[in-house]
Amino acid sequence: MKEVFALIISKAWKRKVQNSKKLLRQYRHLFEMSTPYQSSVIDGLHLLSYNPLEPAFLSLMQSYGKHNYPTKGPYAESYSLGCVTLLFGPRFPKVAPYKIKINPSEGGLSLQQVLDWATFASGNANNLHVRRVDFKVDLFNYNPVHCMNRIWASGFRTLDDRFKNQSLYLGGKRSSKTILIYDKATQQKIPKNIHLDWTRVEVREKYDKQNQLSLPVFLQNLRLICPFQDLVMIDAEQAELDALLVKYKKSVIADSVVKTLKALNTYQKKVILKKLDDMGKLSYLTTDYDKQLQDWLIY
Repeated sequence: MKEVFALIISKAWKRKVQNSKKLLRQYRHLFEMSTPYQSSVIDGLHLLSYNPLEPAFLSLMQSYGKHNYPTKGPYAESYSLGCVTLLFGPRFPKVAPYKIKINPSEGGLSLQQVLDWATFASGNANNLHVRRVDFKVDLFNYNPVHCMNRIWASGFRTLDDRFKNQSLYLGGKRSSKTILIYDKATQQKIPKNIHLDWTRVEVREKYDKQNQLSLPVFLQNLRLICPFQDLVMIDAEQAELDALLVKYKKSVIADSVVKTLKALNTYQKKVILKKLDDMGKLSYLTTDYDKQLQDWLIY
């Protein structure tokens, strides 16, 4: 975090933003860190606009943002401030003229500040529609590899697990819902000698055009959304699992509960999960999410 004339802003903003006292005085309500760093349950909010954006917002992005030319994806250009990114120049006819990405978690932004950014960008937050949301839960004192082997995601028609850069992706690349489990301490470059176990679990929800809500309506209903309802952490020991699996002539595979459950048929999985729940060996991630959501909303 960087202190600027008694104003605290997130370290995630671009250096040019951090060093501009004039900008931060003018737009204090947008940049000031109103919530603890990484406390928001939203790690990414992707908003589409089919209307022209506000001149003041475009001027700010052009003056202080890093200008990029993505080689892939639906947009040819972007400006990034760090926690807010503008993408424009659609490559395909059906793509919205503008996409705005806001990261409240990295920016230490409150829900009201998210709305303030949307209003500043579009003139009316109702003009921005939610295309994708990256919901997240942070698990401290849980080893990331342990979580990758112990978090079960039911309700997926396919469980396509892909390891990439010490991260685990669940769900197909084109799915409307995907799950990402990774080592947040490593991603944040926290020194190894601190010995911090910090696992980040993200649920990325995409909404097609007919299901896209305006941003204010989406945020009004945030408490009703349950992105983690199908995710559980299985805390049973291998011996306990083996005792349950013996009737099916199976045992734990490679110390991975996930691989073990994938090897069972639907009925067997249902029975095993019910018994584990009865034993108190299931921890529901929706409980962690609800707590972290309430903690964020008090600001």
